[in-house]
Amino acid sequence: MKVEGWLFLGCGLFFGGVDIVYWYLSKDPTGTTALAITVGFAVLAAATTALGAAVGWWLFLIGLLSTVYATIGFVFEYYRGHFSH
Repeated sequence: MKVEGWLFLGCGLFFGGVDIVYWYLSKDPTGTTALAITVGFAVLAAATTALGAAVGWWLFLIGLLSTVYATIGFVFEYYRGHFSH
């Protein structure tokens, strides 16, 4: 689990930097928002859920679904594939 945590953190930092550069060069609100949501998904699905409570219910529901899906994946990750019981 440590490797996955560092991978998500690295992706979050990378997409955060790309988001800042993209906004500075293009001033495009749509692409900037899409990259910001990518950062939220990369860092933690719960962050998108919390942001959705402030922005709108549609984003809250997307974050909630992502959190549930990630939780199910973490719980049942050892029941599939090569390491299944």
